[in-house]
Order: sequence, then C-alpha cells, then structure tokens
Amino acid sequence: MAKIAFTASRVAGLRCPPNKPQAFLWDATAPGLGLRVTPAGKPAYVFQGEFQGKTIRVTIGGPAAWTIPQAQDKARELQRLIDKGIDPRQVEADRLTDEQAARDAKQAAVEAKQIQDRHETLTLGMVWPLYVESRRKRWSEWHIRDHENVVRVGGVQKVRGK
Repeated sequence: MAKIAFTASRVAGLRCPPNKPQAFLWDATAPGLGLRVTPAGKPAYVFQGEFQGKTIRVTIGGPAAWTIPQAQDKARELQRLIDKGIDPRQVEADRLTDEQAARDAKQAAVEAKQIQDRHETLTLGMVWPLYVESRRKRWSEWHIRDHENVVRVGGVQKVRGK
C-alpha cells in the first residue's frame, strides 16, 4: 500500500484497471485518507482506520465536492474520533437520525398548519349539507326539511301558507 502526496492531477488521473472491482490511491499527508475509483469511473475519498481491532472504511465524498485539503481535514477528524474511542460510523448515523427527526418535525408542523388552516376556513354552510346527508337514512322527510330550512339563504321573503 504505497502512499503518495495527493495532487489534483493524480486525483483526476486515477483509473480502475478493468479486471478489478475498485482501485485505491492512498495519501501520504493524512493518515487513512484514500481515493477509491470504480470501473464506472466514480471516484470518492475514503477514510480507512482501525476501530476496536477491526478495519473500518468511511466514504467522505467525491473530488467534485471535496477539495484535497478538505478531505485531508475530514480524515484527520475521523482519526481523532477513533483515537477517542468513538466509532465515526455511529456519529454519522446519529447525525443523519437527528436530521431526519428535524425533517419529520418540520413536516409535521407543516401538516398541522394545513389542517388548522382547513379547519379555520370551514363554514357552517359547507359542513351542514354533509351533516344532513350523513343522517338522511335515519331521519324522516319532515325532520330533513326542518334542517334544510335552518340554512336557507337570508333575505328571501318567506311564504307562509297559501
């Protein structure tokens, strides 16, 4: 596992041999930092370290999104976590869980606001016909007529008798 100093041209020039599932280039500057490339040509910075006697590998991100110094800083940060006895994979999982919980809370707030707005815009004129229709099978015609008369439009002269 030869280590070389990462440069933009070395990172851009790494290709995966056709007979291998992936190829690695390891950085001499930041311990554990590597560049992995697949036959499809998708490069990604990775961190590889040993945690509790087992080798772990964490994907940092692609060279299009991460500069070499940023990837080196991230690799050093991940190594510091391991040195403290913290699994960097668990830290990332916890962060993603917290972000998902925040998105869920935001979505719930939006839905609650929509329901509240819907409730505030409902009027008796909108709900009353639904109420009468839901009970039509249990009520007599006179009872239904009485309920329909309750919501008649105002201002119209009532005719009493003939």
